[in-house]
Amino acid sequence: MIPYDVNVSFWSDGAQKRRWFALPQGKSIEIDDEGHLVLPIGSVVVMQFMLQNRLVETRLLVRHKDG
Repeated sequence: MIPYDVNVSFWSDGAQKRRWFALPQGKSIEIDDEGHLVLPIGSVVVMQFMLQNRLVETRLLVRHKDG
């Protein structure tokens, strides 16, 4: 898992967030003609929400063949 952060985080009612992503072996992130990042099939993005150092939610986003 590769940790990352964002320049401007959305409001989360005081929650702290931690973020990671994982790419399939041998794959890389591409940039499309409009400047958007394109994750390869099989990539996973993880975000955890914590309140007062207590984990309250974990989100997993997985890139599948259909989008």
